Amino acid sequence: MNKYFVLIVISVVLILSCRKHTDTIDIGTGYYPIDTGRYYIYQIQQINYTVTDTIGDTLNYQLKEYYHNTISSSGELLYRIERYTRSSDTVQWPSQPDSGVFTVTLNNNLVIRTENNQPFVKMEFPVQANKQWNGNSYNTLGQDNYVMYPVNNPYNIGSTTYQNTLTVTQSNEQSLVDKDYRIEVYAKGIGLIYQYDEVVQYDQGQIGLYIISSGVIYNKKLVSYGP
Repeated sequence: MNKYFVLIVISVVLILSCRKHTDTIDIGTGYYPIDTGRYYIYQIQQINYTVTDTIGDTLNYQLKEYYHNTISSSGELLYRIERYTRSSDTVQWPSQPDSGVFTVTLNNNLVIRTENNQPFVKMEFPVQANKQWNGNSYNTLGQDNYVMYPVNNPYNIGSTTYQNTLTVTQSNEQSLVDKDYRIEVYAKGIGLIYQYDEVVQYDQGQIGLYIISSGVIYNKKLVSYGP
């Protein structure tokens, strides 16, 4: 009888240990923290190219994203992100969002961020090097394969080093006609720290010289965040 009792006790301990271990597995949600009251301030440089302005019109400004509150939509909890812009850090932020209101939600281990009414799958958990997914799986823009690599690497922005980051490459394509290169870098415990988009077309009258005729180059760097 004592023998069977000991076996039962050991089995229970093993089951509880396994359950505790499962509960504490880190799937990497710290790379994309979602909380009300959270804010990010970014320095933006945006260069717009048009057929009539191939030199490029450069805009420098700051963008603030503030996780203001939550709303419920079709059974999902959405976090409202109010977006504000200002020309420099010496200017006050506007009293109302002047750059739209986005939303973000965590659904089945997918981070879905809706920008200008278009939902994009920004990240998929668990975090894993070389993981791939369709960033457009919730919209009708056509398949866009995102790749998560590298993971848990240091990343420098100016004089600041972020020890644990991951990079999501949304596109890395170039031809004689155009270029579509888009990446986002996330730091653990912080969120998005860097974004670079280069979506441009080249002058076909000077093919092979990669002279931009139209498109946009968008550079977004984290300045501060909280809380």
